[in-house]
Amino acid sequence: MATVIITTSILFTEEESREFVKRIGDAAVKAFRLPKDLRDVYLYPIPEYAQTPHECGQMTCFVYTAPGKPVEYKRDMVQGIQETTQQFFGEKKVNTVVIIKEHPDENVGAGGTLRLDAKKNG
Repeated sequence: MATVIITTSILFTEEESREFVKRIGDAAVKAFRLPKDLRDVYLYPIPEYAQTPHECGQMTCFVYTAPGKPVEYKRDMVQGIQETTQQFFGEKKVNTVVIIKEHPDENVGAGGTLRLDAKKNG
């Protein structure tokens, strides 16, 4: 599973938002070698008045995933998000930061059950 939360200074139309979220989701599952349904992507444009000024578009991607991914997968994630962003925006300059946060099963719960417990009972 990969969850990608993107905060950005770039404002999107509804159509652009849907397309960008889809492309980032595709890049995430490709990088982490996951089935297509094992990703969630959330895009949060931040209004100009609620951010520090920047000369170009700013985007920070927080990627949450289970531990144990090889560094090669993480490298692919960072490169995949950068390439996807560049392809989407073309010539427009966007500063992209990717932060990968791994979380052990004892620190994640769904439906009221820790993943650690779900695996034991699974």
